[in-house]
Amino acid sequence: MKYLDIMLIVPVSHKFISTGGSVLKPFHTTIGQLSGPQCLDLLRSNDMCHIGCIDNGSPYIYPVSYIFEDGCIYCHSRHGKKLQILNDVSQVCVQVENITDFFNWKSVMGWGQFEELRGEEAYSYLRLMVKKMNPDHLSSTELDFTSVLFCDTVYRIRLVRVTGAFESYTASDA
Repeated sequence: MKYLDIMLIVPVSHKFISTGGSVLKPFHTTIGQLSGPQCLDLLRSNDMCHIGCIDNGSPYIYPVSYIFEDGCIYCHSRHGKKLQILNDVSQVCVQVENITDFFNWKSVMGWGQFEELRGEEAYSYLRLMVKKMNPDHLSSTELDFTSVLFCDTVYRIRLVRVTGAFESYTASDA
């Protein structure tokens, strides 16, 4: 996968954080760019993302569970507004995050094309999603049964562009 976006690394000056008393301890935050492999790691290690698209000129953003395979985000959904919009627009944005606290976070943004899956391909990815959500507790038969009942539609977002950013802080003795 080729990474086309480059985010600027922005050094941030010293800030102060409370240590619980009346004394404020200085710290330094760093905001930077995630590398391509770091973006992929964050996409692989999460199971919730936000998908954004445009509905009649207005932003529409919603959370979904997903799996990341072969450079694509795979999701499932019942029929409704989100699938109607995705079928109309097909171009989407995906955001995944890992937030430890206010000054320690990572975020990946990806842009791609929506595709509804059908038949064996849809069933195969639905099985992977169900297995990821409950890896140790379903037998093969239960997994097959659960996959069939679980949703109406499986879809893929083929990512064509990915970028990521992070913020981290370090305490300072100054």
